Amino acid sequence: MIKREWTPEEADSWTKEDLAGFLSLPIFILFGAGLALALIGRMVGFLMLVIGVGLAIAMFVILNPKISAISSEYERRQKEYIEEMEKKERWKR
Repeated sequence: MIKREWTPEEADSWTKEDLAGFLSLPIFILFGAGLALALIGRMVGFLMLVIGVGLAIAMFVILNPKISAISSEYERRQKEYIEEMEKKERWKR
């Protein structure tokens, strides 16, 4: 149902898993309103906080594998670039 293993090329394209990013707005609203209501002692505030935390965890679980795949590819390219620049710098000296 939710893909957990990604190649960098697959992760770079839009998929249904990217829709989890739209959870960020409800998460922030639930955190903000829930915290305000919880601070004044309303039970609904605590419920909103719990729902917000649950949605935040769900968003992380869905999006993190894609972000990790893209990040690992970026780090690999960055390392190659740095090594190339070091070789060029050594040659100039």
